[in-house]
Amino acid sequence: MSKSFMAFEIKIHNPDLHIKDKMKEVLMVVFNAGEEGITTREVADHCDMSVYSARNWLMKLEQEKQIIKKSRPKNCTWHYC
Repeated sequence: MSKSFMAFEIKIHNPDLHIKDKMKEVLMVVFNAGEEGITTREVADHCDMSVYSARNWLMKLEQEKQIIKKSRPKNCTWHYC
């Protein structure tokens, strides 16, 4: 059995592992955006997910005080704390 197949099996049996991977991915995208921040659309594009999924992940990270949201006239940007 190959290692990649075993990792795939683990993800199926442990859905929390996949959730943590996605949250880490979103957090790293925000971190890499630097001081200027990043929009929800940009996070969605970088992480290959819908805007709605990206928004949900960003809101979860905001609730955990990992990131902050700064409002702008037409949208908002997300920043690493």
